[in-house]
Amino acid sequence: MPQLQVSLSSEILPERREYERTATTVVNAYVRPVMRRYLDSLGAGLRARGIDAPLLMMQSSGGLTPGEDAALRPVYVLESGPAAGVLAAKWIARRSGYRDA
Repeated sequence: MPQLQVSLSSEILPERREYERTATTVVNAYVRPVMRRYLDSLGAGLRARGIDAPLLMMQSSGGLTPGEDAALRPVYVLESGPAAGVLAAKWIARRSGYRDA
């Protein structure tokens, strides 16, 4: 069964609460094949254009993760847009002279 997607809940969300852990693991398993195809395509496109750099993805926590980790645990990057927006707003505010933004 090489096409079978398996996500281990203790690796995806190592918490004791079963509902949250199960729901997060199910979402991860569902999104994983789509994320894998997307990242494979993105990497191939970058290499075809001569770009040889590590692929980093924004996590919903605001941190970065290597593309391979994002492909295995896509649930961590699902809500990364809002996190990236906050970080971008902070960067713009600082560049504009607002230090406490």
